[in-house]
Amino acid sequence: MASTALRELGLDWCKKEDFRPIHSILLSSKLNTVPVGNNFLSLALGSVLPSVENFCRKDDKEHNRTLLLLDFAVPVSSLGLGPEIRLDLGVSQVVFSLTRLDDSASQSQRVSIRELRESGAIDAWRSNQATNSQNSAMFSNPSSPSPNSPTTTPSAYPTSSDFPQAFARCSLAANYRKLRCFSGLPSPARDEDPYLTWIDHVEGQMDEWQDLDDGEKRKRIREALRPPSLNIVNDLRRDDPDATALDYLKALDVAFGDTSSDDELFIKFHSMRQKEGDSPSKFLTSLQDCLRRAIRRGVIPHEKANKVRLSQFIKGILFDEMLLVNLHLRDQLDRPPSSLTLLSRVRKQEEETLAKQTSRRETAPLPLPAQFLQHAVQPHNERHQQQPKPKPRQNHQKEDDKGTLLDFCFGCGEVGHIRRRCPNPSSPDAVNQKLIRFILSGQSGNGQGRQQRGSQVSYKSQQTPM
Repeated sequence: MASTALRELGLDWCKKEDFRPIHSILLSSKLNTVPVGNNFLSLALGSVLPSVENFCRKDDKEHNRTLLLLDFAVPVSSLGLGPEIRLDLGVSQVVFSLTRLDDSASQSQRVSIRELRESGAIDAWRSNQATNSQNSAMFSNPSSPSPNSPTTTPSAYPTSSDFPQAFARCSLAANYRKLRCFSGLPSPARDEDPYLTWIDHVEGQMDEWQDLDDGEKRKRIREALRPPSLNIVNDLRRDDPDATALDYLKALDVAFGDTSSDDELFIKFHSMRQKEGDSPSKFLTSLQDCLRRAIRRGVIPHEKANKVRLSQFIKGILFDEMLLVNLHLRDQLDRPPSSLTLLSRVRKQEEETLAKQTSRRETAPLPLPAQFLQHAVQPHNERHQQQPKPKPRQNHQKEDDKGTLLDFCFGCGEVGHIRRRCPNPSSPDAVNQKLIRFILSGQSGNGQGRQQRGSQVSYKSQQTPM
């Protein structure tokens, strides 16, 4: 019971430290027997275990013990470690009890006939034995072949057997990294993934499991499931004993996947648009997620994924259309790039655009002095104030303040009064910014006709009589 508790403690510790259990062991000793610090302890561990990479120490005063979690560069099963490890700490030798966190020790003591049968190793061994016995019989008496056997030369028989390859596949099938757990509950546990994350990982692993038979794939999927998702697969197995691994995934998609119909999913993909504030790369990532679900359902063929993705990306870009021009994406519809190539180009263009905008802000010209800009617009203000008013109004102060297109004070930059009535302290920077914004907006050249008439009066007034 103590070893089981230590193993559970070590597995939880591995999750916190991001160690792989098949590369880790847990050492335990009494608390008072390890008086040295971590630096000296690391030297002692490195001299005894050269392949150790990292270790963590925990002094458990409640149980009067010192625990060491060791992480190796190679699997622990290849090290040949015993049940104890002795470390020379200078003053004395300390004996640590070793607890293995993987299942290699238990697996090395047993052989699963079922796994050998499912992997085809037993059938390959039988065929190899039959071939060897037939070859030995023919070579021992070549002049008297069997009447029931065909007359063939020894070179027609295989010189090597498939048994070693089949046994190697069986060994690889026994040692593998398990899938993340999935239950289908609304609030998954800490060691579980939501459905979309889990199914994407499983589909990627299915591509890596090309050399495995369907029985091994079904086994790996089932061992990653927990109720209620496991109940869905068990019901499918009872209804259809010949169901494949792909049938398992389809059943889980029906139970926990997107409930949209094929037509709705097709319309959803083709109606996706870039939202305001989203970068093109973020929009492309969302588009790829929706496309992946459409391909999984069979709504869009996999061979047309690149063209459909690029076409919808061009249609959906609303706020960064210059990116399409810079990357010449409309010219690539006949030869569309893959998803990774397109994402790489889009992100690179985003970084270049951001760098140019930053450089533009850093090298922007300094604003002109407020006195110069005020002098440039002052004649217009004076001319406008000197023009007779056709109809007097009651609020003369507000009328004087609106005698120019500039509706802010030249002293402080605030709106609602003019400089000669300004109660605030002077602020040239605020005035400069508003004057520059006014000139760049283009309103200084027209001003709804008033600026143009003022300019003509000024031109005539400046002419001298001949």
